[in-house]
Amino acid sequence: MRIERLQFIADHCPQLRVEALKMALSFVQRTFNVDVYEEIHRKLTDASREVQGVPDAVPEGLVEPPVLDTAWAESTRKKALLKLEKLDTDLKKLQGQLHKREYQERPR
Repeated sequence: MRIERLQFIADHCPQLRVEALKMALSFVQRTFNVDVYEEIHRKLTDASREVQGVPDAVPEGLVEPPVLDTAWAESTRKKALLKLEKLDTDLKKLQGQLHKREYQERPR
């Protein structure tokens, strides 16, 4: 929810765009959503280039976007895949137990 709010602010308030995207980038790194991380990073890079051309919008010197953290992206994708596989395995196991229980409780 925070990430979406910050993206909304970035889309609708040019003065706060860079700061909102930086905050969104830090929040999205606490999740498993690598695609959103890459999208926000791209927007931040574009916004930083735009801000450098506007003297009043640059708070202190040049604004450099953070470097795209590909190591984080790869490790997060792997963690997400492992978590998905574990949840899928747990779901299948529980469904099997449920069907077994239903079969045992069925009136004969």
